[in-house]
Amino acid sequence: MLLLLLLLCGCSQDENKALNSETRFLLDTACTVSADCDDETLSGAFAVCEELERLLSRTVKGSDVYRLNETDGFVSVSDDTLRLLEKSVYYGNLTDVCPVSELWDFKNQIVPSRSEIAEALKNVDYHSIEIKGNTANLHGKKIDLGGIAKGYIADKVVSYLEGKGV
Repeated sequence: MLLLLLLLCGCSQDENKALNSETRFLLDTACTVSADCDDETLSGAFAVCEELERLLSRTVKGSDVYRLNETDGFVSVSDDTLRLLEKSVYYGNLTDVCPVSELWDFKNQIVPSRSEIAEALKNVDYHSIEIKGNTANLHGKKIDLGGIAKGYIADKVVSYLEGKGV
């Protein structure tokens, strides 16, 4: 989201024009969009965020990620989810990092013990993601696309705003 703000705030502006700016709590974080646009366009930018959150959040019941995490077998998912799964595997191959984010409860300030993390890591393996056509199967594993999803959504918001002439 920071990238989105930098891109939008870094644009040259007429000194007499003020940016239209709004902050909403989406994607489990405070999201601010600032742009030289009308209220309708700004609302449309947030609609892009909301639509993609409904697909990519692991905590939104019915989202693609939620259904993947709760189903043992192939699940039909959106093109956006497929793109992110493919990118996640790509970056996983580059970095070989596997998050265990489900153990943390930031709202209640709960940090898992080393033994809990070690146990959870036994069930983490991005190599188990299998994609066939427009379906994906985690083979009993779980995913959280949080970080990569936020960057993807920021790119989509920028594209939306550019499409509106912002």
